[in-house]
Amino acid sequence: MNLDGFFFTALIKELETELTGSRVEEVYTDSDNKLYLQLRAPGRTQKLMISVISPPFTFFLAETVGSKNRTGFTQVLRNALAGKFLTKITNSAFDRWASFYFADTPDASPAYTLELELMGRQNDLTLTDNTKIIATSRIGDSEQRTLQPGHRFTPPPTSNKLKPQDLSADYLEQLLAQRPAEKIAQSLVRLVFGVSVVLATEICHRAKIDPRQPANIDDIPHLIQVINVLTMNCLENNVRPVAYFNGNELHSIYWTELTHLHELREERLASLSQALALQFSAWRNQQLIKDKQNIAKHIHARLKRTEKKLGKQLKELETAKNHQQFREIGDTLLAGLYQIGKGQSTVELINPHNAKSMEIRLNPELSASENAQSYYRKARKYKDAAKIVQQQINKSRQLINYLESLHYSLEQCKNSAELEEIITEMREQGLFKKRQKKSAKGEAKLRSEFIRQQTPLGENVLIGKNNRQNDLLTLHVANKNHIWLHVRDYPGSHVILETPDPDQNSLEYAASLAAWHSKARGAAKVEVVYTSVRNVKKIPGGKPGMVNYYNYRSLVIDPRAHMQTTPATAGGTPREDRQ
Repeated sequence: MNLDGFFFTALIKELETELTGSRVEEVYTDSDNKLYLQLRAPGRTQKLMISVISPPFTFFLAETVGSKNRTGFTQVLRNALAGKFLTKITNSAFDRWASFYFADTPDASPAYTLELELMGRQNDLTLTDNTKIIATSRIGDSEQRTLQPGHRFTPPPTSNKLKPQDLSADYLEQLLAQRPAEKIAQSLVRLVFGVSVVLATEICHRAKIDPRQPANIDDIPHLIQVINVLTMNCLENNVRPVAYFNGNELHSIYWTELTHLHELREERLASLSQALALQFSAWRNQQLIKDKQNIAKHIHARLKRTEKKLGKQLKELETAKNHQQFREIGDTLLAGLYQIGKGQSTVELINPHNAKSMEIRLNPELSASENAQSYYRKARKYKDAAKIVQQQINKSRQLINYLESLHYSLEQCKNSAELEEIITEMREQGLFKKRQKKSAKGEAKLRSEFIRQQTPLGENVLIGKNNRQNDLLTLHVANKNHIWLHVRDYPGSHVILETPDPDQNSLEYAASLAAWHSKARGAAKVEVVYTSVRNVKKIPGGKPGMVNYYNYRSLVIDPRAHMQTTPATAGGTPREDRQ
């Protein structure tokens, strides 16, 4: 994130204009631990998003909010700030520390202050009553300051860098002379308060200096001139938010033009908050892609191991199926006892089951009867082994189907909340190391996030987005008289049509949604089964989303728009669904 000291100061001035005088309505967090202050001003509601717990560390006015949660920290903030007015926001120029003041009325003295620090490695949000700390996002102690409830709030340590508004050519020349071989861009970042690598590169470009070369005395007046212009623009709120794109991919955002990125596509933005929201969204999308790729690798590796294991089990089953052959050998030996001499190692006898001659190996130390009993024991052993191996094969095949359904859910995942549901499911199934079990509030959140659509007649259609949602939707949320739909033999969503007696058009509409929300989406024709919810049962001990269904019918349907269907076909045999 390009939220350096200059950007921070410009953003605070923008927020002062937008938020001063507004009243706090609510305080909450989303599923990614981003904190939101919801404030009401005449004619509009604003949501200030603050991220200090997990990257990216930033703050801006957000347009949209995900699921609303509340932690102990946000509950304390809500108790203190709800109903209070934001009367003032202050910031020491080019520092990444700001104070938000809250009072009982717009004209009253502040009752609480919210201290925001975005210092790179150290990022804190601290609530004080102007005498002591009430709550903080990160409790910690150091030689320089203490962040503990009950202690007096100590401002963050000051920097020894040069304030850009106080910069002089002579002093800058003296400092640059101390490291004559250092690149000029590095020197600016090291010496000038609030300057980042991006801004240092821009300063050099505007001064027509190569940022990779050491400073030259003749360059210093040009550097001072550019820094002075940027300093005044920032302090006087003369900002021009801009985003730069490399093709369709966001490259950078900043509070003013970055002329050194002239080769990239430039897009002017309405506000600094819009710029930061754009960068935040791009960061989350990139993080989502990385996380999905890592989880996909994990699923793929487990799938390959299970398929390899299944191959071995199938070979073991073929061997175990020899139990009938061992029984026939035992029967043949008993039928031909009189033909077997003492101490023989082999004998050729007629198999009474098929009247064919067979050569049988014998243990010469055993009698003919004892050899027969030995083969009977082998037959029983292999018969029992065949049952066990078949059970193992069934489990391996179920796991393969389940892993394929997980992979499909992962492909359809659109945001971090949905990804977290998949990760939680994998932990519950032992595919990831478990975390502490979530509360029932998590289930309530899942209920609110089903995909919801309506048929042309206005009937509701609910669609699960992953295995956990499928289980919750079908087994706990859906009315037993409503209609359950799912694509046969493919991973996909459970779909509920909220009517007990749909007409053909509504049924086809819901079936088209089931086809679309499945791995068979690209097929020309897809078979969708449907039945009453009461006919769908969880497989005992089965993986999430795996059910049996009875008394079903089916539609063969085109999953694209304006679906055409063939007449429904009847079915009565129980089926095992793959998701």
